[in-house]
Amino acid sequence: MQELSIESQKKVELINITEHVRSRVNNNTISDGICIVYIPHTTAAIIINEDEAGLLSDIGTFVESLAEGKTGWKHDKVDQNTPAHLANIAIGCEKIIPIQNGKLMLGTWQSIFFLELDGPKKREIYLEYIECKG
Repeated sequence: MQELSIESQKKVELINITEHVRSRVNNNTISDGICIVYIPHTTAAIIINEDEAGLLSDIGTFVESLAEGKTGWKHDKVDQNTPAHLANIAIGCEKIIPIQNGKLMLGTWQSIFFLELDGPKKREIYLEYIECKG
């Protein structure tokens, strides 16, 4: 397993980690298999989407709107971050990406993003590789 450290600067922020993941896959010996990108955090997420400034802004606005105007969350009595936990449930904390001939099989417009939901914070991302023989 490999570890990647990320430091967010905003409460809700998208950070493109594609090249970090790609370089680690390229330095791995796996020819065909899968790469699991996982975060051990309940107020962050991993997404795959297009790296276009307008879309990234829209994603941030969408995530912030998930709990907009809603109050009375019981967990907010503890941490004031219930919307971040709920967004994590909806989006997820991992993605599985195929590896073929030693390369990530991302589509033309696909990039891998770390999505901070409760920053700014220092976070860890784990990469695990599973080789498929056949």
